[in-house]
Amino acid sequence: IDRALRSALAQTYENLEILIVGDHCDERTAAALAGVTDPRVRYVNLGRQGDYPADPVRRWQVAGSKPMNAALLLAKGDWLAPMDDDDELIDTHVEHMLRFAQSERLEFVWSKTAEFGGAADVPVYVGHPVLSPSCTNHGAVLYSMGLSVIPYSPTSDQLLEPFDWNLWKRLQLAGARMAFLDELTYRTWPAGAEQYNESEGS
Repeated sequence: IDRALRSALAQTYENLEILIVGDHCDERTAAALAGVTDPRVRYVNLGRQGDYPADPVRRWQVAGSKPMNAALLLAKGDWLAPMDDDDELIDTHVEHMLRFAQSERLEFVWSKTAEFGGAADVPVYVGHPVLSPSCTNHGAVLYSMGLSVIPYSPTSDQLLEPFDWNLWKRLQLAGARMAFLDELTYRTWPAGAEQYNESEGS
């Protein structure tokens, strides 16, 4: 959470609400945030954790869908830039994504991600202009809150789909104006993704 929060606070676009939604987190998260005095930061901890599958692969596909849906209800801004708690935004993430969305009259933008955690911690770069399950990372998107009427699915594992990709697919089918920003804006260390790829044999 420390790395993620530092990157959010370092954004060059400063007119932000930094909303942290805990999936019924323990006291360590509240303790880690206790010294944060920036008025843009708001922490909400859900009273009950999401009811996720016991199978580790299916759990990975939907874990976090409940706090993301809560964030859609709680957020006060016009745009949402999601981020997972162990990842980080590049400093210009929000500014460049928002500028691109506004200049092209888009409702949803995705960009490139540097994924760490492999051999010698050399990053793998993910991101391409064809919307697909491997097109980008959950946090390498920005979209209009006008799309928040379409929530994340907590049961997308039944389709063998991660909840983020499942949402993007449904937004595309609904006709949202979407495009790819060919720029690196996000970094992640996805242990769960490695487990998923191994289980699928890919």
